Amino acid sequence: MNNYIDQYKEIHIKNPKYGSNNDPSAKPSEVLKLVKQNHCQYVLDYGCGKGVLVEFLNNHSVKCEGYDPAVVEFLNKPSYITGYDCITCLDVLEHIPYNRIDILLSDICSYDANCTFFNIALRKASQLLPNGSNAHLIVEDKDWWYDKIHNAFPKHKIITITYKPAHSWLFAIQKKSSRLDYF
Repeated sequence: MNNYIDQYKEIHIKNPKYGSNNDPSAKPSEVLKLVKQNHCQYVLDYGCGKGVLVEFLNNHSVKCEGYDPAVVEFLNKPSYITGYDCITCLDVLEHIPYNRIDILLSDICSYDANCTFFNIALRKASQLLPNGSNAHLIVEDKDWWYDKIHNAFPKHKIITITYKPAHSWLFAIQKKSSRLDYF
């Protein structure tokens, strides 16, 4: 079981709560507010885990689809031409190996959404992978992540929504031609 995705598949199977979005700063009701404030109608939850946000948004009149390569139900990756106006990627990036993060960010950018909401943990996880390593494969500060995001989305504006040092950073990126409303 060398593939990191296989590690997460096993956790999802063994732990029913894993991938259920338990970070208060990225809880579904807060994400719904951001999505509606920014007039988003078609959302892709990239790295959706068990699909809690997908179900929540769909139940609140926002069309949402999910993708997660570690969850059978959400294994099929949507086409880039699907037309999402918003991508959410909450508590995902820190689970990607350093040598894959640029590829994943480029993949998200390929959807060309008007806005993307990220929530990134800036600390180690309480969960360990089956191989014994921490589930947060990348533990870096906000500045490190800012540089990664800026490099992947050079023509976008990065807007901090909430920042808890040594805990998490919830932020949005927007196309410079878009106008987003956060408050």
